[in-house]
Amino acid sequence: MSQTGHPHSAIHLYNFLSSVQSTFSTVDEYQEQFETLLLSPHYTPELFDTVMVKLYNVMTLEQQNERRLSLWPELQKIMQAAKQDPQYDSLLMRMIESFFFIRHVDSVLNNDNQLEAFIRSLLLDSPDADHAQVMASIAGFLQTLDRTTRAGVESVLSQQRQASEPSSTDKLLLQIRRILDDDVLFMQFNEIMDTDTIAGVAWNETLLKLFQLVQSRKPEVWDSISSILDQAQSAHDTTQYSSYEEYVQKNFLDDGGQQYLDSEADRARVESMLGSLSM
Repeated sequence: MSQTGHPHSAIHLYNFLSSVQSTFSTVDEYQEQFETLLLSPHYTPELFDTVMVKLYNVMTLEQQNERRLSLWPELQKIMQAAKQDPQYDSLLMRMIESFFFIRHVDSVLNNDNQLEAFIRSLLLDSPDADHAQVMASIAGFLQTLDRTTRAGVESVLSQQRQASEPSSTDKLLLQIRRILDDDVLFMQFNEIMDTDTIAGVAWNETLLKLFQLVQSRKPEVWDSISSILDQAQSAHDTTQYSSYEEYVQKNFLDDGGQQYLDSEADRARVESMLGSLSM
């Protein structure tokens, strides 16, 4: 696509980023070496200077990459404009974050005019635009396209919508947070999940920790929590059990746990735990 539009317009930024991206061998390289720098904090003079030094290195150290080297003066102008104008800086950030989505749409459009119209429809220049306004604007753009092109853009929009939806794990955690209705308790719950996942702890062990945590604070909600964890269990490499009673029996009592029950009080406590567990 040709370089068109006002120097501080969304279409100009898209075309500039496209030019920069084309100088990298892979998308990963572009994201790791360039995009990450642009998205990093630069709201103080010290941070801005640090980012600019790093950008200079990325854009100029590869002397054999003449195309990238030639883009450095323009990048300096863009960054200085962003430094002086918070609204322009916000536009730059939104364009960087939307770049590959727009690029995907660009691949199914027919010409520069359609691309420019699509970018305008995203209302990136209007930071106060809400979701409904953006969707109405995009719908208006779609009406200007022929049937084949419109179908292609709608397919990309559908893929983007699915990609931006919360993952199944996020949805389950949101349900758990609502049931616990206690931010501190939820943070402890989530910390167990995150820490055990990173450490590669077996799901069976994680489940017992979560049970003990909830039982100590809000035992009345465990049944609701356990049903949600049942859904999450399929995402873990773990043995399936017919019931929580079987899980505790095989992973606690049969694995040396009986030695722990050295008093009637301890025995009663575990029996109470077993009585609370249900599918």
